Amino acid sequence: DTPHGVRVMVGDVRGKGLGAVSAVCADLGAFRYAADEAEDLPGLVTALERALLREGGRRGGQEQDEGFTTALIAEFAEDLGSVRVANRGHPPPVLLDAEGLATVLGPSEEAPPLGMSALGAWSCPVDTFPFPPGATLICYTDGVTEARDESGVFYDASVRLPFLVRHRALIGDPATPAQILHLLIEDVGHHTGGRIQDDQALLALHRPRARPYA
Repeated sequence: DTPHGVRVMVGDVRGKGLGAVSAVCADLGAFRYAADEAEDLPGLVTALERALLREGGRRGGQEQDEGFTTALIAEFAEDLGSVRVANRGHPPPVLLDAEGLATVLGPSEEAPPLGMSALGAWSCPVDTFPFPPGATLICYTDGVTEARDESGVFYDASVRLPFLVRHRALIGDPATPAQILHLLIEDVGHHTGGRIQDDQALLALHRPRARPYA
């Protein structure tokens, strides 16, 4: 929660080990500061970019030349009626409406991951989408989108999520955000036959339905 509204980030750094941990710390530290200070999402993204470049400069070598972070940064309007999204090379989120219909919130313009500005200058496109009552925004890393079955078919969350949510509603109450994530993680595991192929980070953001007056 910031003076500019609720802002969230989901990211995925290149590589593993201590170098990746350092990049994560740089990203999180920069986000926590810039989320309060930056007037808009392009300013926030610029602060993240600079932090990651500074971290790469400290580490030097391959990490300086090839270190990067895919990131999805979202900002919710004060009345929660819309969400603004800046996507830097990250899997687009899926919006589930109150009826369980899924929409992929893809970027209007492709932009590279953070940490690659030394290779050129890119704009920071920000897309605005409706966020109606009862909707849930599902964000995740490519550990979900690049999960494959034994035939090499990639997992498609936009197809599977509506099915999972409808099935849950038939056997009980509508799924909570936590239950949606649990169903999604389980379904990815079934798709891959239990083979863990990459880390998976997931986030569900829900707007409650308007409560009727008594």
